Amino acid sequence: MQDNLSHVRVVLLSMGPAPFPPGQPLSLALINGRPLFTYHLQMLERQGFRKITILSDVSDKLKSALVSFNSSRLTIDYLPYLKTGGVCASIKNVPHDSGQDKFVLIRGDMISTMNMTELVFQHNKNYSVVTVPYKNILTWTKKIITSDVFSVCLNGFELEKVDVPTDVGVYLLSASVLDYLPVESEILDEMFPAFLKNNLCLNSYMLSSDVVYFKLYDLYDLQRFMQTGMQQVEHKIRNGWDE
Repeated sequence: MQDNLSHVRVVLLSMGPAPFPPGQPLSLALINGRPLFTYHLQMLERQGFRKITILSDVSDKLKSALVSFNSSRLTIDYLPYLKTGGVCASIKNVPHDSGQDKFVLIRGDMISTMNMTELVFQHNKNYSVVTVPYKNILTWTKKIITSDVFSVCLNGFELEKVDVPTDVGVYLLSASVLDYLPVESEILDEMFPAFLKNNLCLNSYMLSSDVVYFKLYDLYDLQRFMQTGMQQVEHKIRNGWDE
């Protein structure tokens, strides 16, 4: 399952505004004194990626935050977020690397410890145009209760925890999909209906249960991640994905 990731470009989405810090993207949220996106960069470097493009509308702040991040192996460039066209119009300007037919898109407000080599393997194995990894997330949902008592129907609901398949904010796309993106879209989710409409081959697969995944919605999620998820992220950065 080995695949050379050094020639696969990664596009890291880092747009604002967000609740914290005020007016800045979630990727700049501080975790143990460091911006979240520097952990993304560390994990990408550890897994063998070398070409990183950061799509952002606050590039100057990201560059300042990178001063404390040292890497001689990563080549990092910046792509402006086009407010008139949104995410779809912006990623159409991703640098095209000669001989490379795919790139990885990562949302900066999420973080996971998934194995990127497995992602590329799944993509190639299924001859996919778009590959989306999923994870079962335990969440609360409403369970409808119906009971008949003397022919009187009593309806209500109770909360129960269920596993819900959720994408982890990482997408592997063949370069050809850029021709099928909507002209304008502020929302990443609008990309996938466009792919389906054009009969492109989408593939999804389930991640193993030990993959850490967090989406940062607010300050509570950030604190929860620092308490329960950060240790596992740092463990992967130190020890790699070959265990």
